[in-house]
Amino acid sequence: MVARHCLQSDTALVAIVVYRGTMSDITIEQNYYTLNLRTSGMIVRNEQVLLCKFKHPNYYVLPGGRIKGLENSNDALARELREEVRIEEFDSRLVLVCENFFNENAADFHEINFIYQINTLEDICLVDLETGSEAFEWVALSRIKTIDFRPRALKEIITRKNDTLRHVIIRNDVPVGSVFPDVEK
Repeated sequence: MVARHCLQSDTALVAIVVYRGTMSDITIEQNYYTLNLRTSGMIVRNEQVLLCKFKHPNYYVLPGGRIKGLENSNDALARELREEVRIEEFDSRLVLVCENFFNENAADFHEINFIYQINTLEDICLVDLETGSEAFEWVALSRIKTIDFRPRALKEIITRKNDTLRHVIIRNDVPVGSVFPDVEK
């Protein structure tokens, strides 16, 4: 059973679709752009970070996904990590809020991403994790600058130790606002 709930004003259409009693991704479609809410986890071990690699197009992102209706960012990350890399128990700490403005396939997006530092003692077995359009792999932190990681402006930021909550604004892969004093604007 599918039920679609729409709230419409003069400027926005907010669609929340319910599939079999569960909420789907929150997407706000404006006249000229789409707003997405995302959550991601940074899992670093032995100078390597766990990344999700999309096959089409071919690039890397931090593991995670969209936030669903009535779900907070931490619960969404727990759901995504369970689904994607089968982690059940972990500690998380919000370290970065990233507002990313970008164009993909001739469409404009405004994505707000809540990025958490993840600590877990659980084993992450990459053998069974490949799905149809994405795979997961450990990538050396020293290699981050040489791969197609998105958003590109976060390459340097994710290789740093993250002790405090930070906020960065990115437009077309360029940081334009930041609480990082040593990141160029």
